[in-house]
Amino acid sequence: MAEDVELRPGAGRELVEQNCNSCHTSAYVQMNSAFLNEAGWTAEVNKMVNVFHAPVPPEDIPRIIAYLTAQYGAR
Repeated sequence: MAEDVELRPGAGRELVEQNCNSCHTSAYVQMNSAFLNEAGWTAEVNKMVNVFHAPVPPEDIPRIIAYLTAQYGAR
């Protein structure tokens, strides 16, 4: 398994740490940042919730996607 990395500061970081890191390390965020834009992060987060049943509160999903897009969106 990949080692954990420190996520970039920004609004929503704590939600990613609380929700996403409960199943995998934050290294996956960094690895996917090379090719995921807002649509890609939206699909990825929705897959985690709807397919893998990640226990993410629905009200947190838009803020998680916004953080991932702002801090790790493909440029």
